[in-house]
Amino acid sequence: RSFTATVPSSTATTVLSATSTVASSTPESNTANNVGTDTLVVLFADPALDLGVIPSATPGSTVTTTLSLVNLGSATTSVTVTVLINGVTSTQVFTLAPNGVTQTVVLTVPVTSTGATVSASISASSVPDSNLGNNADTSVGGALFADLTSTVDLPTNAPAGSVVTVTATFANSATATTASAATGTVVLSDGTTQTFALGDLAP
Repeated sequence: RSFTATVPSSTATTVLSATSTVASSTPESNTANNVGTDTLVVLFADPALDLGVIPSATPGSTVTTTLSLVNLGSATTSVTVTVLINGVTSTQVFTLAPNGVTQTVVLTVPVTSTGATVSASISASSVPDSNLGNNADTSVGGALFADLTSTVDLPTNAPAGSVVTVTATFANSATATTASAATGTVVLSDGTTQTFALGDLAP
């Protein structure tokens, strides 16, 4: 005889056992075999995720990071993954094979004036999750800025009508960011203006 049974979904239950017995009004020659037992091991999922490092970059640029998904459990499961990139939410369903098979997703991340923040979380596992402690992660990247400086030098004095040299120094005192397409300008009090195309100023 056969019937259906539901495998327990509580992670507190790791096995499902069954015991069968048979009896009759007719005398038996051997009652030692009237009991049968069997045990089923309950399989659970353990989906987990990990966010990679977000590279620091200049505001307005775009960088990439990775989202790694893995199922450390023993049963295949489908999960919903929610990703927030600088507060913008997206969701996607993934099917995760058991026993540590990893899926990697590349995320494109815009860098703002305050950097970049990516958060990810797992929910709605189709097979009960035995460990909820590895279902979320957050990664933060910084914003890099240039720091342009300029100085200008004139002689202390000079005769009226003479020609003097004006020296302007332009630099980028940032520690890591090149200032692209920099332009320097010197304006004299007599209205003379001199502009210099400086190109890229390294830090």
